[in-house]
Amino acid sequence: MSPSDIVRLEEKDLIQLGPIKKTIKCPHCDQENYTDVRFCERCEIPLGGSRIVPRPDLSMANLTTRIIAKIIDLPFTAASIILAGQIPNSINWSEVIQLSLILVGAFGMITQAILLSTDGQTIGKKFMNLKIVSVSTNRNGGFVTNVVMRAIVNGLLSFTVVYFVIDCAFMFFSNRLCLHDYIAGTKVVKITQTR
Repeated sequence: MSPSDIVRLEEKDLIQLGPIKKTIKCPHCDQENYTDVRFCERCEIPLGGSRIVPRPDLSMANLTTRIIAKIIDLPFTAASIILAGQIPNSINWSEVIQLSLILVGAFGMITQAILLSTDGQTIGKKFMNLKIVSVSTNRNGGFVTNVVMRAIVNGLLSFTVVYFVIDCAFMFFSNRLCLHDYIAGTKVVKITQTR
């Protein structure tokens, strides 16, 4: 076969064995994706007709803002209910203080569970412009990830002093992921307020 025998084929000359799938280019990373997928195969942001607005890469929250958010959250957790049981009855108004702490704790835990499920934020994280997202998708993990794995499982494990110390120590590593982040597959990121 000589070079003159080679025929240059063009797209119109090819035989189509099935329907050609159309593609759409990801606006974030320029990856070509088939139109029947909802999220980019490379960067996982929503494509096509999805109502979810693509967001830029999120940066990790710093240590200081995470600690401040945790301090803000303390009154709205089981800690306030536990504290209510520690108030001696000899203090004036002890029953009122105890009831107030129990109500704040109960209301706070319900509010925190709703916020974690819907927004990936606690009261403290909202105040500090932080958000919990899945490591793999950069999206809110929802009830199971944020409430069950991060709040309940981590909360119960934190009663073990060794776990609590190790969990806190993980925050000082360069990737700023705590042990409970690894358990739940999450990370805490800074969010910017859009005007």
